[in-house]
Amino acid sequence: MIVSKLLLRMATIKYALRSAKDPAKIFLRFREGRTIDLFVCTDYLINPKHWNVATGKVRATADNSDKLNVKDNLDNLKKFVFEKFNEDKGSGIDIDKKWLENVIDVFKNPVLEIKTDGLVYLIKV
Repeated sequence: MIVSKLLLRMATIKYALRSAKDPAKIFLRFREGRTIDLFVCTDYLINPKHWNVATGKVRATADNSDKLNVKDNLDNLKKFVFEKFNEDKGSGIDIDKKWLENVIDVFKNPVLEIKTDGLVYLIKV
């Protein structure tokens, strides 16, 4: 009898800055195995002095009043991307840069979906 092993690859998300200018845009890097490696701008801004390059997170000692807001947004975005990835990967949707840009856009600009009598109405919230 031949036993096949199912190798589960875990997707990862890390954040990084690509500029030392203040304010700097925060980029999201999404990886799954060797086949998917995407790098997309989130449009969130931060002072590079308030960013920990080693951890890819907002510094805990940052005196920035918006640090908790930025941290919460990045944490929630990470959860949202993982949820959409699990849904869409199972549905056979291509996971590419355009997909990731769309997921970030939906996160930042939520849409309310209302279904009535076979019609679907999309309303920006």
